[in-house]
Amino acid sequence: MAENRVEREDLNQQIYHGVLGMITNGIAIVDEKGIIVDHNQRLLEILDLKKKDLKNVPLNKIIPGLDLDSALTSDLHLHNQNLDIQVTVKKIFSHEKNGFLSIFSFSETYQAHKNNFEEVIDDHTVTKQSFENILNSIDEGVYVVDIKGNLCFYNPALERLEGYKSEDVLGKHVTELYQLDWESSVLLKTISTGKPVLDYYQEYYVNDRKVSVVCNAVPLFLDGMVSGAATIVRDFSRFKEMVEKNIDLQEKLISRTQNTNKPESNGLHFTFDQIMGLNKSIKDCVNWGKAAAKTNSSVFIYGETGTGKELFAQSIHAASSRSEGPFLAINCAAIPETLLEGILFGTSKGAFTGAINRVGMLEQANGGTFFLDEINSMNVTMQAKLLRALEERRIRRLGDDSSIPIDVRIVTSCNIEPNEAIDKGILRRDLFYRLAVVYLAIPPLRERMDDLELLSNFFIKQYNKHLGLNVQNLDLKVIGAFQKFHWPGNVRQLKHCIECAMNIVTPDADTIRLEHLPKYLFNQENHKPVRGNYLESGDTNKEDIFSQIENSEIDEIIFALKKNRGNVTRAAAELGISRQCLQYRIKKYNLNRSY
Repeated sequence: MAENRVEREDLNQQIYHGVLGMITNGIAIVDEKGIIVDHNQRLLEILDLKKKDLKNVPLNKIIPGLDLDSALTSDLHLHNQNLDIQVTVKKIFSHEKNGFLSIFSFSETYQAHKNNFEEVIDDHTVTKQSFENILNSIDEGVYVVDIKGNLCFYNPALERLEGYKSEDVLGKHVTELYQLDWESSVLLKTISTGKPVLDYYQEYYVNDRKVSVVCNAVPLFLDGMVSGAATIVRDFSRFKEMVEKNIDLQEKLISRTQNTNKPESNGLHFTFDQIMGLNKSIKDCVNWGKAAAKTNSSVFIYGETGTGKELFAQSIHAASSRSEGPFLAINCAAIPETLLEGILFGTSKGAFTGAINRVGMLEQANGGTFFLDEINSMNVTMQAKLLRALEERRIRRLGDDSSIPIDVRIVTSCNIEPNEAIDKGILRRDLFYRLAVVYLAIPPLRERMDDLELLSNFFIKQYNKHLGLNVQNLDLKVIGAFQKFHWPGNVRQLKHCIECAMNIVTPDADTIRLEHLPKYLFNQENHKPVRGNYLESGDTNKEDIFSQIENSEIDEIIFALKKNRGNVTRAAAELGISRQCLQYRIKKYNLNRSY
């Protein structure tokens, strides 16, 4: 009996560590003094802390304003140098015996500034009651089965999802409750293989109710042997409906394209004529893009966020012999990998429960161009399947035995440097070489500051037309501020900045001034936009800000002129402004004798 009790306790520990490793809430366990005795990794991510920051520390010191005695559920705003989020704190368990333990659950109520990772809990002992309280409080469904496949845990979230009651299912075999077998059930497959199944999309029926979920299953071990399995499931029905509606819209777009020869029916908005810039790097990119448009070779575009990767992709298509065909685009980061294969290659009836015959986007793009944005976000296994399809120029729908030939030009993009992505293992080297037959590296705005005034004036003209205004130019102080800002959002950020100013100017204004710009441009703490004498925020008045900009600009002009021995042309090029603009400033600031 004692041996069986020890085995049950060990199994509880296995379940605890296996299941909590996939919970999306942060968990903190405190003693009677409020000292943190246990926590999971997710808590560190939500609070942007390191493990050492929580060691032997009172929870209410980490979470100011949290009442450990009376906190049942409360919303708290957490703010420090790296964190600005709202969290919901729920006291889910309090046990006065055996040392008094309280367990708190933390969840973000809006997006934090950190990525979500799977959680791993430290190796501490908690009671079976603690474990069950935690699993019963989360929003994800949790199954646990023993080695024979009989359900031994079934939480309330699953009751809401499937309609069963736990008392009706506990002790029953998985195959008694679901139309699944040892091959199609992830729980049973995990038991038989002893390997986890992660991010698995599944559809099944419960009492004529269709359930769509994404699940993670992990095996549970006792003395080195598989003793059962646990699965976390998330309801995926709403997201699936959204994706299917999007695919339906894409199919309607293709249908309209096939019935008309008008270029605008392809969903295109950009051509090379709309890529503004006199900077050598951007002109080289345009020339390479135009040359690539004459062939059917794959094109790989690298550029930071906001540099115009899709603009180049659309322009290449519009200038190619495929311009009358469809242009389709997909952001690989926006589609879960469990659905991406079906979206790209299509599905055949019978591929999975409820599957229908559906044309994939690669097949829809026949005769045209397919743009895969952020290819580095695609799972490497899926990258291998894509590589094979491109090499063979044939695809196979999910659930189908036959292959279908495709004729499509592939353009891809990456928002991090490709060699870095390859080194990190998020981009297959062989796929990169296949895709980067023509490689375009779009320069960030901070490396093409000589185009800043040109781009600004272009956007001003656009918004004059849209907003019925008559703005003519930027104030010189605005140009100075723009040239000092590092533009992390690149050309897209500049466009939005101009749009903001055009909304703020008075109807009779002809110039955009500093007071019309978004305030974050002057936020030293977050963005450090200005080289040299940084703009101050806080109590500094507006006139002081203007003076600092002017003085900083004068210093930089004098330095550039002295460095270039008075040569105005070379100094202007170094400052990133036109020769005429520099001459105007020399006269304005009376700098003729300063160099």
